[in-house]
Amino acid sequence: VAVDHPHVTAAIEALHAAGKPVFTLLSDLSAPQRLGCVSIDNRQRGRTAAWAVRRLSSGVGDVGVFVGSHRYQGQEISEMAFRSALREQAPATPPSS
Repeated sequence: VAVDHPHVTAAIEALHAAGKPVFTLLSDLSAPQRLGCVSIDNRQRGRTAAWAVRRLSSGVGDVGVFVGSHRYQGQEISEMAFRSALREQAPATPPSS
């Protein structure tokens, strides 16, 4: 697990040039030379969290989101998916009957 940072990308490029494969664990990176990521589906994780908030909340209201670091791609993707799912599943105004 590493932050998605230019120094990390440069290290992956150097390893790739030396013929050493690089995989990420838990949080993916944007470095194109990495071979893949072994992780859960961060998009689905965020959408599942939104579903749980919607189902467990008592009504219309604000939702606070705390993210450890946007430099971790997994956290960023989870947050985007969470916000997107809330917009789709729980609009700010309740439907009229």
